[in-house]
Amino acid sequence: MTIESATYISDLNTANPGATDIIPEGDDHLRLIKTVLKNTLTTDGSGNVSTTKNISGAAITGTSTVTGSALIPSSATVPTNGLYLKAANNPALASNTTLRWDVNSTGNHVFAAPSSGTAVTINALAGTNSLVLTGALNGSAVQANITNTSNTASSTAVQVISCAGTTALSAHTLYDVTGIIDWYVGVKGSTSTWSVGTGQVVGAADKLSISTSGNVTFAGAAGSDTAIINGGTSGSFRVNTTGVPYATSAHNNAGAVTGATNQYFCSGTYTPTLTNTTNVAASTSRLANWKRVGNEVTVSGQVDITPTAANVDTLLGMSLPIASALTTAFQLGGTANIKPSGNTVGIPGVVDGDAANDRASLQFCNGAATVSRTWVYEYTYEVL
Repeated sequence: MTIESATYISDLNTANPGATDIIPEGDDHLRLIKTVLKNTLTTDGSGNVSTTKNISGAAITGTSTVTGSALIPSSATVPTNGLYLKAANNPALASNTTLRWDVNSTGNHVFAAPSSGTAVTINALAGTNSLVLTGALNGSAVQANITNTSNTASSTAVQVISCAGTTALSAHTLYDVTGIIDWYVGVKGSTSTWSVGTGQVVGAADKLSISTSGNVTFAGAAGSDTAIINGGTSGSFRVNTTGVPYATSAHNNAGAVTGATNQYFCSGTYTPTLTNTTNVAASTSRLANWKRVGNEVTVSGQVDITPTAANVDTLLGMSLPIASALTTAFQLGGTANIKPSGNTVGIPGVVDGDAANDRASLQFCNGAATVSRTWVYEYTYEVL
């Protein structure tokens, strides 16, 4: 009789014993079978069987726990439930005969969309982080990216950050950078107010908050302006610590403040261009002041006028600091008077609109004097 030499199950020869082998040597075959079984399989005495050898070539099923140093799938067929090899170096996990997760050879993990419900739920231990993302980022890299792949607008396509309970804590995002002040963005659980502030507790140090009724509150540091709105090129609009608004570039701003569409709040100086319209031999303009509030402009200044003849109505045209398309004389109005000098008697004058030329017109009757006198004027008009 031929008895093979075997250490493990794979070493056994299924052709032995032969049909003509003698019966007395059958015990040698039985002892060989026991030996290779014990070499291949071990037991802990409680019915749990284990092996130190690789098991391959077929599905493993059982009613108890299967353990080992490695479970290496080799089939690319999607199982009903279990682990399989989607591609080379690409293990995957399936349930209900559907791919649910896979990781490729470079370590990229992909969770497939579920048939229904939430894709991934992570339940954390109390007092610990649910999810921690770490990595050295640079260039255009991002730590986390949430994308709506349907590429359509939908009121139900949202990102939700929530806390359990009707007023439990505050749902928020914390920006925690080592070595600098932390910032939070979120909703106060007690008031439903949307807040932005410093620190790690929502509401403890709000810098900006918006109530459910739409009231916006800015909170500045002690001794600093509460709100600062910077211009696109220069200047800013601010609110100081006592609540008084002011601007840093509202006077003689280089930008255009013309037109009736934008109702500006600003001021400045200019030298009017004069037109010797009627009975004016000479005129000299002084620097004038103007201020615009919405679409109303008020101008004040002084001008020297020398009449040509005595006792004649005199008219001097003055350009506007901000253009207006006047249609009647009544859209601009004001007063003028001679600046007192010695025994000079004051002569009143009026300022109205010159609709034909879109300018102001200073008018008076000069009396007997034909000498140069300084006139002080003020008028208001609407930007049209």
